[in-house]
Amino acid sequence: MLNLPHLDSVVSDLQMKRKQTGNFIRHIARASLRNEGYVLVYALIVAAVLTAVVLGVFSVSLNNLKAQQAMVDDMKARYEAEGYLEMVVAEIHANAILPGNITLNAVEEATRDSDAAVFIEAVANIRSSIKPMIEGIISDINLLAQEDYADTEPHVLISSEIQDPSPEDIMDVAFTVPLKILTGNQMLETTLQLGYHIDEGTKESDDVNGEYVYPVTANLIEFKYNSFTVALTVND
Repeated sequence: MLNLPHLDSVVSDLQMKRKQTGNFIRHIARASLRNEGYVLVYALIVAAVLTAVVLGVFSVSLNNLKAQQAMVDDMKARYEAEGYLEMVVAEIHANAILPGNITLNAVEEATRDSDAAVFIEAVANIRSSIKPMIEGIISDINLLAQEDYADTEPHVLISSEIQDPSPEDIMDVAFTVPLKILTGNQMLETTLQLGYHIDEGTKESDDVNGEYVYPVTANLIEFKYNSFTVALTVND
């Protein structure tokens, strides 16, 4: 939380003004004994006006400090939310190369029609694994955010609905990844554009174990990251 030293100063000033007003009233009260009470009436009016002014100044100052505190809290929540989304982006970059392969023993190898057919299967396998990988990263970061905010408000919630890629080109996989993070009364949104290209390796033979390996690799070749948009939400 933001430390607000000005609040202590305002309270101190208020206490000083009240003390001065009290001294003034006592002084006028003694004088009123010699002036048949007229001075006392005047003093009470002045004291009431001064007290109202002091309280008004104090109220305005306190409201300004509360507004400043709320603004700083909103900024802090936004920066923390952006931090979690940046973690998602960093993890996707860290997994920019996804290796995959199909390994067959001699019996399995003998049942396959051709090497090309096995590579097609390997490509399909790794192609279908990209979306779950991205969803897993988002889920892990979301769990981390929930743990960080377990006992505090506002809670952080990251959500994303990743569309399945078009099957037009089996070797290229494109994803649009919308990300939203809700924290307090703010919702941050951004969109990632991810493009993967799948490369086939060279068939490998393991003579010791009698296995045949068909390697494929998915490489992140396109990455576009839109800037954040921030919207206010209405809390129930």
